[in-house]
Amino acid sequence: MKKIQIILVFYVYLFSNAAFSQGTDPFVGSWSGKLSFQGQSLRMVFHINIDEEGRHKAKIDSPDQGAFGLPVQQCLIDSNSITLKLPNLMASFEGVMTHQDTIVGSWKQAGLAFDLILGRGEGKTARQSRPQEPKGEKPYSTQEVIIHQPAGNFYLAGTLVIPEGKGPFPAAVLISGSGPQNRDEEIMGHKPFLVLADFLARNGIMTLRYDDRGIGSSEGDFATATTFDFTDDALVAFDFMKNHSLADANVCGMIGHSEGGMITQVAASRNNDIKFVVMMAAPGVPSDQLLLKQARLISEAQGASEREIRLTGESNKYIFSVLKNEQDQDKAREIIRTELISLSDSLTPDGSELESAMQQQLLQSVDQLFSPWFLTFIRFTPEEFLAGMKCPVLAVNGSKDRQVAAAENLDAIEKILRSSGNDQVKIVLFEGLNHLFQTAETGSPAEYATIEETMAPQVMNTISDWINNLK
Repeated sequence: MKKIQIILVFYVYLFSNAAFSQGTDPFVGSWSGKLSFQGQSLRMVFHINIDEEGRHKAKIDSPDQGAFGLPVQQCLIDSNSITLKLPNLMASFEGVMTHQDTIVGSWKQAGLAFDLILGRGEGKTARQSRPQEPKGEKPYSTQEVIIHQPAGNFYLAGTLVIPEGKGPFPAAVLISGSGPQNRDEEIMGHKPFLVLADFLARNGIMTLRYDDRGIGSSEGDFATATTFDFTDDALVAFDFMKNHSLADANVCGMIGHSEGGMITQVAASRNNDIKFVVMMAAPGVPSDQLLLKQARLISEAQGASEREIRLTGESNKYIFSVLKNEQDQDKAREIIRTELISLSDSLTPDGSELESAMQQQLLQSVDQLFSPWFLTFIRFTPEEFLAGMKCPVLAVNGSKDRQVAAAENLDAIEKILRSSGNDQVKIVLFEGLNHLFQTAETGSPAEYATIEETMAPQVMNTISDWINNLK
């Protein structure tokens, strides 16, 4: 899910910049170290150089978050000391070169400080192992396809994965979560849909996965699209799959992750040809409730204080109410700007540099809140669509999911489906798994990149067994 969090928590925010050349200054070059926070470890790589005007410049990599080549606003070097300032992010680094290959310092962000010792060397290309990604000869075939989206008159690009054999095969369209996603639902160095499609093909299930509109090789405009536009795309992809000669139209459905699960709810309530739905970490409660709980869970995982969580939770609740109920957008913007300024005042000392930086950061979020996608999302109520789903449904989630809280959302999905007369429902809660269905320690999004597992095998087994039993 997209995280619209107006909260004071620790994240390593980064920027982008062009590459530069090596010099003879002792600080020039690449330096790497690890930040430790709440039992987690994040690699940091600093690249320092001198520009054509003789000024020091810097950029940062955070390999574990999948971010590379991102710039620092100010790089100040005096004798054997270095200061990097990132005022927009309320972050800085101060260090001393104690040896030609060692810088000892402190990374500070949002009022928190972390020891950071840097050693000379890049490390930026280091990549966590992804052992589940398919390698070598595969017992299935793949086809690149182009699918016409008539409503927008553009084309979606995707990949069919076809099991060995004559067919027809049980078939599923894979629908990704929120944010710009390619057909593999690639995130933090993981490719969940690539791994899932590979597993399903080995178990006799045909899949179609596609790049979001405007992403990868797909045409269309992502920035102005809403959940309902993405549903239109999913339905077009489904029609393509249902009519494929090797797909069994009687066992042809959708598998949606996160917002993709919301999309399956809308799609299946509109189209009775969808013969099954698998919802992976899908919401069952209204979106404003979902985001309030999400913000609290992630804040707790990142070590925010109860006071910070309470203040930002109250502010978020008020802002979501304004977004849902105020029809005059200019008035709503002014109300929200006033609320965010008040929030920054409450969380920071009066007149401090931190107060100014936080206020600026919070106000920068206003435009995102008024995007077509978010205005639609914040008003989304799953019950409206779940009640219209008559096909078999498998809903799964992990107990450590901090983006879509497992128990309350699975309970809501089951209750709504059964109360509307759908008794073809299976609910599975997987202990110890996060939002991506990885085996996790805390469930925090900060862990996603550092975990080698892309998707727990028991989840993929459950999905494939359930679909194959529908034949």
